[in-house]
Amino acid sequence: CLKQTLHELNAGPVVFKEYSNLPIAHRAILNPKGLFKWLMQNIGAIRLILSLKKSTDLIYINTLSLFSLSFLCRILLIKNIVHCHEYLKSTIQGSVMKLVTWLSANAVISVSSKVNSYISVNKSKKYHTIRNGIPDLMSKLSEPMKDNDKINIAFIARVMPEKGHWFVVEALSLLDSKIRNTITVHVFGDSPPLSKYLYQDFQTLISNRKLTDNIILHGFDAGAASRLKDYDVSLVPSIIVDSFPTTVLEAMRAGKPVITTNNGGATELISDNYNGYLVSPNDIEGLAKVFTRVVEERDKLPILGSNSRSLFKENYTIEHFKERFIKVLKEYV
Repeated sequence: CLKQTLHELNAGPVVFKEYSNLPIAHRAILNPKGLFKWLMQNIGAIRLILSLKKSTDLIYINTLSLFSLSFLCRILLIKNIVHCHEYLKSTIQGSVMKLVTWLSANAVISVSSKVNSYISVNKSKKYHTIRNGIPDLMSKLSEPMKDNDKINIAFIARVMPEKGHWFVVEALSLLDSKIRNTITVHVFGDSPPLSKYLYQDFQTLISNRKLTDNIILHGFDAGAASRLKDYDVSLVPSIIVDSFPTTVLEAMRAGKPVITTNNGGATELISDNYNGYLVSPNDIEGLAKVFTRVVEERDKLPILGSNSRSLFKENYTIEHFKERFIKVLKEYV
């Protein structure tokens, strides 16, 4: 896919090589067999880096899970930048990755201040926060679909407790029936590949709570982000810390207010009662109150959505991201 994209962009003299055996750190290495495989992959990575050294000014490492590459670059005397998308505070592996990256990387880029607060050490100048941007696919705001005066809320995420699906069901169950029957939550997404049972469990929960008229499951939809324009509100209720959720950016691009949790990078995008609503993760009563506010303040939603769109255009287009990224890159190349 990347090779095809580079071709379509007419990216110039780009040489594309696929190396499928990089030393990615994940749970599988926490046993003797997995650790041995990871060490062998690092030996292979040494040969790869040596083959690139003479023709390379800088190696860009696009995930903290390849932190050992940064260490190998350091001992082989080649500049490297680590782009951190992960938030692994309070974990042993996170502490190890943080320490190795601090010792090895020439620069560390974080996708949000939340991530930077975890990965940075001693307020060193090598740490930079560069918030992501996405292409602007809309030229103007559009009216959401009309559905018998209901408020239609889009929820795009893998179906799993960590993303807030069960949280949403509990909150809807608390609502007065008059308020609840004004809301329809449209869920786009499938369960994770190794946890297919979660989708069925979620369906069963919806049925048991008698919410089949309030929660509609659409399954996986590759074009879900482009459909946000058809809805009144976007919902991103993650229980886990989302470093800098692209779903929030996509909703802002579409000119929609966002209901989201206040424990991750979304708080750097959404201000309560300005372009959305913030709630604490697992605060069921709090989310129920937000749903009630959305119904009672429905005339205000277009204003919040317009604020979202303006903030996106001023800060989070792909052009803004390029400008921020290249400014940092020039310090090291």
